[in-house]
Amino acid sequence: MPIRLQDGERYTGQMGLIARFDLPVPQPSVISILGARQKRQVFDEPHRRIERYGAAQDYGDTPVMDLKFALRYEPTDLAILRLAFERMDEADLERWSAGSPGNRTGPSPAALGFSLNG
Repeated sequence: MPIRLQDGERYTGQMGLIARFDLPVPQPSVISILGARQKRQVFDEPHRRIERYGAAQDYGDTPVMDLKFALRYEPTDLAILRLAFERMDEADLERWSAGSPGNRTGPSPAALGFSLNG
C-alpha cells in the first residue's frame, strides 16, 4: 500500500533512493520520511515500519545524503544499495567518503559500491 506524503514531506534513506532512481525493488522494511514534524513518529505495520522525522535528521536532498541516512538509521538492504550505487555519481561518493572521518572504521561507501558493482 503506498504511503501518502503530506505537504513538505519527502522520502529519505533507502526509500528515498528507490523513489529518486525508480529502483525496481520491493519497499524496504523501514520507510523513512522527512518533514515538518517536531518529533519522531513511528508506525508499526505487519510487514513494515514507517518512521517520520523532523528537520534535525535532514542531511539534505541528495542521493548521497539519502545513503548517509540509510546507513545510519535503517537496517541494510543490499539489493537496494547495490542498485543505488550503480546509479549514483562516483565523484559524489568519493567526496563524501573522503570528508567523513567516521567512515574510517570500515570500507568507504564508494569502495562498497565498487565491490557491489563488480
